Amino acid sequence: MLGILLVTLLSITLFFATWQSIVDIWVRSKTFNLGFFIVPISIWLVWQQKHKLQNLSPRFSWPAIIAAACCGLAWLAADLINVLVVKQFAVVGMLISGYWALLGNHITSKLLFPIGFLFFMVPVGDAWIPPLMEYTATFTVALLRLTSISVYREGFDFTLTKGSWSVIESCSGINSLISTITIGAVYSYLTFTRYWKRALFMLLCIAIPIIANGFRAYLIVLIGHLSNMKFGLGLDHFFMVRSFTSWYCFFCFILALCGGIRPRQKHQNRRLLSRQQLPNAPLYTCCRCCLSSALSIPSGPQGPHS
Repeated sequence: MLGILLVTLLSITLFFATWQSIVDIWVRSKTFNLGFFIVPISIWLVWQQKHKLQNLSPRFSWPAIIAAACCGLAWLAADLINVLVVKQFAVVGMLISGYWALLGNHITSKLLFPIGFLFFMVPVGDAWIPPLMEYTATFTVALLRLTSISVYREGFDFTLTKGSWSVIESCSGINSLISTITIGAVYSYLTFTRYWKRALFMLLCIAIPIIANGFRAYLIVLIGHLSNMKFGLGLDHFFMVRSFTSWYCFFCFILALCGGIRPRQKHQNRRLLSRQQLPNAPLYTCCRCCLSSALSIPSGPQGPHS
């Protein structure tokens, strides 16, 4: 434990500016507020594995030193060309490599996901915003025309007979997407043992928020249009966005439980875990929905134009 603490303090001291840039983005951007939860979740996941680690002794790992050196070279290269996100990934990689070196290969293999989960601290995803905005605008306009509603689109702005709307950054759904992927990764790790099931669930965590965001934007515009712009704006807009986010997150996890994906099993005897051992899936689902709702920002088209 002392060694882990020393490695952590050494990393923060030597690369304070990079760590500070990560935290600054967490504070400044609502999209990445979830970053504050990553370390506590990682610690909790390690704690859940304590029964597997009781009889294991740490052994120094030399391959981890090579991994740390590679991350250090990546940090230096990124610093020379001033690529912040690479520096952030590299500094987290060096921290994880330090833990790996102290714990050894065997213990690290038991804690591969809890330790690797620290990579979610890196605030990455801004590059996805423009394509997600384009998708949201295209999807919304296509559904409006499919339902025989006249609409004129110019870029991210589109005009209906009863009002004008604009797809802005918060309409991209990036906040919901990142939170769903992050918590979905934890959920799949706790619930499934087979990698193909985890991969399938992660695909759901990517696809469902993107598709749902298009329907959410369309419904908000449709409600505003049919109500002569009396509803779907202001507080109504905020409430509908939060409600829709909670419902599709709930649907995503229920689909995983009821769609033919069996609960987590032991590798040793392939029997279902007892109720005491199996994570309470509905509890995780409810916590996920509440967390996503709390962290989500309005993600529907904004309108009308002033």
